[in-house]
Amino acid sequence: FKETLICMAMKLGLHQEPSTHFPTMCASEAEIRRRLWATVLEIAIQSSFDSGLPPLISSEGYDCTAPSNLDDADLLGNGSLVPQPLTVFTQSTVSMLLANTQRIRLRILHLVNAPGTTITYQDALQLTRELHDISNANLACMQSLTATSTGPTYFHIKILDICTRRFLLALHAPFAGQAKADPCYYYSRKVRMEAAALLLSHPLPQIDGGEPTLVADDHYTQLLLWGDEIFTNALRHAASTLCLDLIDSVMENAFPVTDRDCHDQLYQAVQDAIAVFERRAHRNPSTHNDYVFFSCATA
Repeated sequence: FKETLICMAMKLGLHQEPSTHFPTMCASEAEIRRRLWATVLEIAIQSSFDSGLPPLISSEGYDCTAPSNLDDADLLGNGSLVPQPLTVFTQSTVSMLLANTQRIRLRILHLVNAPGTTITYQDALQLTRELHDISNANLACMQSLTATSTGPTYFHIKILDICTRRFLLALHAPFAGQAKADPCYYYSRKVRMEAAALLLSHPLPQIDGGEPTLVADDHYTQLLLWGDEIFTNALRHAASTLCLDLIDSVMENAFPVTDRDCHDQLYQAVQDAIAVFERRAHRNPSTHNDYVFFSCATA
């Protein structure tokens, strides 16, 4: 269903920029269409990533612009809309920032998942640079807004991070595995390890007894414990990446002094992920395979 959702959206013309293709449309309806397209496209991108299938649309297949920085209440009127500056956090800020990297992530998906395509190391480096630049700008924007009373929470920042950063894991997977035989690809391993560590970085509250206790307003922890699909897959993908790279690094023992502290930090990140899998298994015993697998990997 998720793969066909974008086809339904395109039949409705949501992929077309309203100001260009529907010039008589009122501003609020045009903005709603931009929000719908950004949401549908994000679902399609994440679904293609998790399924290993190429996306049903290319980065050049739409011209709808990103949503404007507006709150929902701003859309109730029939007059013109005046977007808020980026110094103001609104209900569409996260969607707007996600849209900034959607074309790059679509290009990554086509290179990684489309049959018959070949990704070169230069392609990987160029896309990494582009995704890093925009992602860092998005993160800086979010961090600058946290000082305000109505700014984003840690939940907003981590959602933005998960939806974008995990694409670096797939982008560098073909080259990071070759670093052991060819040092020219060592950068890919470092990029992959860094991205995986950032995806896993999140302190968890302690368990009282056999059931996890949650901080009342810690929505991201609750999402890790209860979420499915993208959140479980991102956690599993990042943890397996770190386990693989740490095992290779320890076996090589190329930099035993300078890598020691780094290894300890990355090992702790995997242990934190294992704590999540253990807590998930408390609620759903069918998920115990993840806990057992990663416990064996860290051993």
